[in-house]
Amino acid sequence: MLKTSAVQGLRQLKQESWITPDEFDAWDMLRSRVMHGSLVSPYSIAKEDKLLLDLASLFHALTRRLLADVDPDPVPPAELQINGPGVSDTAAAEQIGGGSA
Repeated sequence: MLKTSAVQGLRQLKQESWITPDEFDAWDMLRSRVMHGSLVSPYSIAKEDKLLLDLASLFHALTRRLLADVDPDPVPPAELQINGPGVSDTAAAEQIGGGSA
């Protein structure tokens, strides 16, 4: 049994700058929607599109965090440019030293 809940773990990662506040908020909002049975709208709107993009970015950030545990020379989170508007996965991977995503 885990001693840390998902929300506690994500809050810690946000505090350590592994994930952004927008990524945390996207997870939190979508988690609530899933729990109440209203995940998606039948129509695409910019606000909901941003939530899904932030959730995808959260997935990438969590992957980078997991890989940092096995990298013999990890890049501290403060030195990483977190995927945001205009930052491709390839550019983020190159910052970490992984070449292409």
